Amino acid sequence: MKNIFAIIFITSIQLLSQSAWLTDLPTNKEIFESLSVENPEIVTIKKVAESDVDEALKKLAAYYREKFSNSYFFDWKKFENKFDEYKNLYPTQIESHSLRKNLHLDLFPATANWKLPILALNGENISAYQLRHLARQHKMIDIAFMYHYEKDPRYVKYFIDQMLSLNVAFEENNYAQDGNGVFEYFRAGYRVLNWFLVHNIFLKSEHYSDANQFEFIRTMIYHGAVLRENTKDFNPGNHHTKGLVGLFIISTLLNEFEFSREWQNHSIEMLTEHLSKEVNDDGFQFERSIHYHIGDIDNYFYVYYLAKLNSVKLPDVYRSRFYSMFESLIKMALPNKMLPVQQDDTDAPWAEFNRLEETMKLGSILFDNPIFSYFAGDEISASKYWYFRDADLQKVNNKTERDRPTIGSEVLSETGYYIMRNGWAKDDAYMIISAGLSDTKPDHQHGDMLGVYAYANGNVILPNYQVRYFLDDFKFFKNSFTKNVALVDSIPHGQNWKGNSGGSGFGKWLKLPNPTILDWKSTKNYDYFAASHDVYNSIGVKYRREVIFVKAGYWIVIDNFQSEDLHSYQQIWQGHFDEEEERFFRTTFADGSGLDIIPLNNSNYRFTKDSFRGKGNLVVENTGKSNFNIVTMLYPFHDFDQRAILDESGSGSLGSLTLETNQTSINIEGDDQYYDLRITENGGNSLLLNYSEKNKSTQNDLLLKGIYYYNYAGKEIDKIDHR
Repeated sequence: MKNIFAIIFITSIQLLSQSAWLTDLPTNKEIFESLSVENPEIVTIKKVAESDVDEALKKLAAYYREKFSNSYFFDWKKFENKFDEYKNLYPTQIESHSLRKNLHLDLFPATANWKLPILALNGENISAYQLRHLARQHKMIDIAFMYHYEKDPRYVKYFIDQMLSLNVAFEENNYAQDGNGVFEYFRAGYRVLNWFLVHNIFLKSEHYSDANQFEFIRTMIYHGAVLRENTKDFNPGNHHTKGLVGLFIISTLLNEFEFSREWQNHSIEMLTEHLSKEVNDDGFQFERSIHYHIGDIDNYFYVYYLAKLNSVKLPDVYRSRFYSMFESLIKMALPNKMLPVQQDDTDAPWAEFNRLEETMKLGSILFDNPIFSYFAGDEISASKYWYFRDADLQKVNNKTERDRPTIGSEVLSETGYYIMRNGWAKDDAYMIISAGLSDTKPDHQHGDMLGVYAYANGNVILPNYQVRYFLDDFKFFKNSFTKNVALVDSIPHGQNWKGNSGGSGFGKWLKLPNPTILDWKSTKNYDYFAASHDVYNSIGVKYRREVIFVKAGYWIVIDNFQSEDLHSYQQIWQGHFDEEEERFFRTTFADGSGLDIIPLNNSNYRFTKDSFRGKGNLVVENTGKSNFNIVTMLYPFHDFDQRAILDESGSGSLGSLTLETNQTSINIEGDDQYYDLRITENGGNSLLLNYSEKNKSTQNDLLLKGIYYYNYAGKEIDKIDHR
């Protein structure tokens, strides 16, 4: 009974101490008193501290140097050899480190201010965006590396002084606590990750004293107390996740303290909850952005790998969900081993694809999956090089088995991505349709509901674009005029813009369309997708989009609008297009391939083009209509001989295909291919698409009949019929 009361009393003292650390640094006495008695070596250090704190400080610093050699991501004792290999593998990194080091040093003194307004060393005002970067301390890594490149001890002192300046600001309560909060859990967690790397980079340095190392431990302890308090309640999104990653790192690498076990259990429990709630059953992160999906893979990687090094057991669901995040990227991958751009992707503004090889190299090393290896680069990235032990890095040097995937068209149904493909060769065709809305945190979502992104013949033929938050036109690139969507009366999908309180440029749409999936069918020869959304319900327009992918290599896109009033209906296509023969539009690429956009139903269309930031678009518009459908062929061609050649009626050749159009029907047929797609309009009231395979016994032997049958007068269909 006495033991129980003793445990309760000790726990109460610990909780009181940790509560004090939310505003004050832990004292030397509190640090040594908080050490556990389970480790005999730690018990010895505690006894030394009773009579000689300075000696105990040295012994604790020495203890952790020895521990980090085995428990941190890399072994600091082998730093010289590892750094020599790093310089050989990544010879251009010195330029990047030097540039980023200068960016930080030119703005912030070692004894920094941590609350706006702040004057930079160059005399200019520090922006909210720059303050957030100071709080994250990611460029301190570059400063640490430059110490080893240049052997300049001032870089070590700069880190120590900047860390101490934050400690002073913390105790004086003189740091940003608004939208730019220095201890907001994302920034604090990211700072922990970065500072532990800096600490281990400096451990070989004679200029990094025992006292400096002890001060680092003190700094991490109060960071842990703050993160434990700030992350106690679940909050969706990667900011809360990053804070928990920081807490796990502290509690795992400093697990000799009485409170560490509880911190670690809390971080694991909460991170597992994030994985369970925020990684959908289809494997994709709930915010629907590739950038944030990959960012969370990084977050979960640090915990997964550090847990493995330190024999910390993670729940089974942690591993299974983490693994599924790599699988979902394969489902979305382009034939050229890249990824499409979807939502707030921010690594390379205006880029039309995302890189995949670095992330899949992680998956390849962690899980020894030959399909992961197919997409992986030949080297680990420079940034991840320092987060692997030598034995695992050796896997990079060994020849690993690489298997090309065999999957065809795929669906991430919970996330709302529909992927059409006809193969994995570089010239094969690919399309992804965005048809989902995060019901928890749609902050990173763009105005692109039912928008398409397409690739063929080695090129992105219908792009989306990466963005950057602080750019003036971020709001524009986050909405519908830079997407491949349909609009009514030039009203974009994203509405009611809200900027963030920190003023860094990030903002979100408070109103976005809600999608309804009507049908999805994938076969060997064709894919079919149908969905609607509600953004135009408020103006009395019902909207529906259908996409048919004939796997010979082209698409039919049908946008249907219904209203009792007259409106302007538009399709927007991204790219620099020129009109061909006053009938259709073409864009061409450097290798001679291209895309023809062919309006199939004869109508009084108006065509306009625009350009911005070097990106162009084509708008196909029909005005003064109530019920109307735009039927468009997307025909990618491999070379000059395969291009479309059409007459004034819109009939002609598409490579080896023939196209015939008139006022009532459209027929696309190929002599050496087994496709006969017929689109028939019946008096403007309904549309019937038939798909049949050539050389069958009769024309009525249809693979697909009644793909889409809809009464435009307003009668909703209950079910799309495949017969």
